[in-house]
Amino acid sequence: MAVASISAILLVSPETTGQPMPSDLHVVAYHSQKDLPYRRVSDNLSRVVLSRREAILARDVGDDRQLSVFDSLGEMKALSVICAPINTGNRVLGLIHLYSTN
Repeated sequence: MAVASISAILLVSPETTGQPMPSDLHVVAYHSQKDLPYRRVSDNLSRVVLSRREAILARDVGDDRQLSVFDSLGEMKALSVICAPINTGNRVLGLIHLYSTN
């Protein structure tokens, strides 16, 4: 079983109207095993999750060609990732990011 090495909750500013963009996300909570520095998830991955309003769950990230375009995953040496939207009604409030590096 993989344990999240890095986890974060990013929320959209309340003033944001319409479809939120990755630049609208602000880190409100963050935790790291072994004091790893927080690396913000790539704008590409965030954009996909925000627009589809569906989570991306992936294992063996390094071997997945579709996920290789999300550069931050490779830089972090992430093996598994969960990126899930926080939704209420028809509005996206933010994202949850979990990474496993072991």
